[in-house]
Amino acid sequence: SEPLLEERTSEKPVGLWKLYLSHSLSTFGDRLWQFAVPVLFMTIWNDTLFPGALFGFVIDSLASFVFPNIGAWVDRMPRKTAIAVSVFGEAASMVAAALAFMSMICLLPDADEAEWKSPPVTWSVGICYSII
Repeated sequence: SEPLLEERTSEKPVGLWKLYLSHSLSTFGDRLWQFAVPVLFMTIWNDTLFPGALFGFVIDSLASFVFPNIGAWVDRMPRKTAIAVSVFGEAASMVAAALAFMSMICLLPDADEAEWKSPPVTWSVGICYSII
């Protein structure tokens, strides 16, 4: 009788290392950003952990509620379109967050004193914080 499964050779696809490298670099950048933003918030507001904790809470909440919808959208879209949109969206989000963080730093009052005190949260700083 014939075997149920065909025998396959164990040849690795050519260029698979590029996929691994791309994934590693993307994941490293994401993890670095997830670590750096709360640390930067704690540097600015050094008397409270609330901004860093709020950032983590919002990111985890979005992951819980939005990612299932994004997964369903990815399943419906052609793969090349989904990849192009996700790469562009990720890059645009990172640029927007970096610009918002830079704007927030520029909007904060200058520290003339020797000891740094946490600045008040104004509307402009709050808007930048929400973009980040």
